[in-house]
Amino acid sequence: MKTILVTRSWDDIKIKEFTKRMIGAVDHIIVCINVKKENKVDTRALLQEMKNMTTIPIEQWGASNPLNIGFTEAIKRKADFILAISPEVNQLKKEHIDEMEKELNKDTENNLVIGYSLKSEWPKKRKWPKDCRNKDFFKKDFIKGHSSNSSEFAYRIPWNTCALWNAKLFRKYVITFNTICDVNEFDEIPVKIGKCYYCTPVEGMEDGLAIMQAYERNCKLKCFLIKRPQVWDKMEFDEHKLLGDQKKLSRKQKVLEVYRKKFDLEFPPASNVLII
Repeated sequence: MKTILVTRSWDDIKIKEFTKRMIGAVDHIIVCINVKKENKVDTRALLQEMKNMTTIPIEQWGASNPLNIGFTEAIKRKADFILAISPEVNQLKKEHIDEMEKELNKDTENNLVIGYSLKSEWPKKRKWPKDCRNKDFFKKDFIKGHSSNSSEFAYRIPWNTCALWNAKLFRKYVITFNTICDVNEFDEIPVKIGKCYYCTPVEGMEDGLAIMQAYERNCKLKCFLIKRPQVWDKMEFDEHKLLGDQKKLSRKQKVLEVYRKKFDLEFPPASNVLII
C-alpha cells in the first residue's frame, strides 16, 4: 500500500526538519508552497536535494486549493492513502501512520478518513512581552485542539492538520475539497474567547465539509478520531498568532453550521463519526 504525505508550507526552515523525519515513514512527500509568502528563505531550495519529494508552488493560497493540488498529484502517483499533515504535528511517527492505515484497511469500502486528536500544551519556558494583554488567558486556555467529550461534530472529526484519507473513497465521494472554504463569501460570525467577543470570517473547515458532502453521497462512510492525542506545536507563535488560532478553533462548529445550511446537508450521526 502506498502512502503519500501532503503538507502546506512557506518560508519555514522547520519544514526541512519535518520532511527529513517523515521521509522514511511514507512513500513520497508533496510540499505545497505559498510562493507569495516565500520571501525570506527559499523553501524549495531547502528541499531540492531531498529524494522522494515533490515541491509545488501555489499562487492562490487558502484552506482547500493547496490541498486539492497536492491531493491531485498524490492520486496521479497512485496513492492508496493520502496523509494531510501540518509540520506543527512534529511527533508523528511511522507507527502512528501504520495504526491509522490499519483502521482504514478494516473496511476499505466505507472507512473514509482517520486522524489523531490534537493538543497543544503551554511551554514552560515561554515568556511573554510585558505589554501582552492576554497572558493570563493564554496560560489558562492555550490552544487545546480536539475534545472527545464534545458533542459538536467539528471537534469529533479528524482535521487536515493530521488526517489520513482513503484515496479511492476520496476520489469517488469527495473529489476535491470545496473552494468555498477559501473565498469567505459569508458574513462574519462572533466567537467568544475568554471574556471577549470577536468577529471572525467563515472560512476553513474544508475537512469537515468534505466529510459532510461525502456522507450525503454515501451514508455508509465513516470517519475516525483517535483520542490519544498528537502534540500540536504552537510554542513559537506570538500573541497575535495565538489569538488568531483561538478564533479558528472557536469558530469551527459555527463555520460548519453555515456550510450545512448553504448546501442543505446533515451532520453524520455518531455511528459514522467514531472516537477510538
